Amino acid sequence: MRSLLSRNPSLEASAIDDIYWGCVQQTLEQGFNIARNAALLAEIPHSVPANTVNRLCGSSMQALHDAARMIMTGDASVCLIGGVRAHGPCANEPRRRFPSGPQPQRGKGGRDDGADCGDAGTSAWY
Repeated sequence: MRSLLSRNPSLEASAIDDIYWGCVQQTLEQGFNIARNAALLAEIPHSVPANTVNRLCGSSMQALHDAARMIMTGDASVCLIGGVRAHGPCANEPRRRFPSGPQPQRGKGGRDDGADCGDAGTSAWY
């Protein structure tokens, strides 16, 4: 965000109506509205809202569509759009799938129980 603003000196950060930032998997440090945190780190004014968009591999494209819709409807004039992707925190292993049938242990924190984010993105990533 900071780099984008530095490359466009005529754009004042305070003129941004909204920020739409895609994030392929919102987990761990990516799970705390990474758009807002990045905006604050880029010294964008607190008055500028920031929205993290999650649609797995289509997150940044969805962010673009959401921002375009805001501009087309007149709800915004300037939106900052982008995205992040860091699969490092989530092991995307093809062998990890939700087993069929009842799973009373799901969510108990076991490595393969689906609670550690790997299963949700596996089908979208591979």
